[in-house]
Amino acid sequence: VKTYLTQSISNTEIPHLELYASNRNETEPRLSFDIVIPTLGRKDVLKQTLEDLAHQSHVPECVIIIEQNPNIASESELDYLHNGNWPFQIKHTFTNQTGACNARNLALNQMEADWVFLADDDLRIPQDFLRSANAFIQNEKPQAFTVSCLQIGEVEQEQTIIQWPAFGSG
Repeated sequence: VKTYLTQSISNTEIPHLELYASNRNETEPRLSFDIVIPTLGRKDVLKQTLEDLAHQSHVPECVIIIEQNPNIASESELDYLHNGNWPFQIKHTFTNQTGACNARNLALNQMEADWVFLADDDLRIPQDFLRSANAFIQNEKPQAFTVSCLQIGEVEQEQTIIQWPAFGSG
């Protein structure tokens, strides 16, 4: 309620929770994950992201791809979705309506897993990402969470879990 009535809040008022390696229990039950990826004209980078997902130590159940192209006469460019041998189900929707929010909403209507990961089509995803997410969810019991996506050479500055007072994107 405090953040609702206050235009800004000091970082010192945001609670932090230390995350130690001993908090992560590798024997926790395996949660299911669906991955949502909107894409528009980025065939090669999307394939790289799918290959990263295929090599996860905790493979997602399904990857839901919303391919967008505003050209009414266009067709899908993503032949490798159906020609490849992927270790997860792929649900592919092609639409001429563009917009990441619309694409994510189309995808969310198709999800069936315990958790959904809203990804961009150009992410490089470490092999243990979903295994770590599973352990984090089991131990911390969040209803939702965000992760930082760092560029090569960037170093994560925040070493604790932060309860954000608000969420924004873009």
